[in-house]
Amino acid sequence: MVSDDLKALKQRSGLSWQTLSDLTGIPVSTVRNTISGTTVSPSHEVVCRLQEVMEAALPREESPPTAAPAEDTIQSLYELRIADLKDTICDLKRMLHKERREKLAFIALFVALSAFVLIVLFIDLSVGHAGWFRR
Repeated sequence: MVSDDLKALKQRSGLSWQTLSDLTGIPVSTVRNTISGTTVSPSHEVVCRLQEVMEAALPREESPPTAAPAEDTIQSLYELRIADLKDTICDLKRMLHKERREKLAFIALFVALSAFVLIVLFIDLSVGHAGWFRR
């Protein structure tokens, strides 16, 4: 996931939330939510800016040698994110299907109870000695 890689990068860079916010121009809450994984689908621009700033803050031996691996890293992060989103979509479809079944079951129960009440009311009104609703 993107957030796991960003968390590791943040930990290695040693930058605070506020420092990241100041260096990227992104609000602290957005930085925190993106790195912690709270943001479901962070924008490509935000992820790139955070990654660039954190990689620049790494000690020289940890910094990537060229810009090409950074692009590969970003692409692999987004490919992982896309796979994760596909799994999430499948989970949401299953939940939606389950909710539809539950909704149909509720409607069927409501119709059955309504029919029962109408039948009891009809019997009460048509049979004089029943008297459930009228005395």
